[in-house]
Amino acid sequence: MLSGDERVTLSALERAFLELLRAHGLPLPVTNKVASGRRVDCRWPEHRLTVELCGYIFHNSRYAWGGDHRRAREAYKRGDDFRSYTYEDVFEDPTDMLHELRELLAA
Repeated sequence: MLSGDERVTLSALERAFLELLRAHGLPLPVTNKVASGRRVDCRWPEHRLTVELCGYIFHNSRYAWGGDHRRAREAYKRGDDFRSYTYEDVFEDPTDMLHELRELLAA
């Protein structure tokens, strides 16, 4: 079980995402903790925002695809906004993603 304040990352995509947030002065999320009974990649409870990071390696099955959609529904049910970002968003062109997060985390 994951506990404490340590930011646990389970992939290079998650590590790169956190590094981008740090580099751009954005607040860091709680990572890989349970919310609404299911582990989510990133969550800012105080901003009511959940982010799932979707790399092909871990999200290439019907089961994973369904889980991603359940996480989105659960986020909305608990009152969170929900975003899903891909490998391309993080590694290739993070401009739009960072702009969107800046707006969501400023609210």
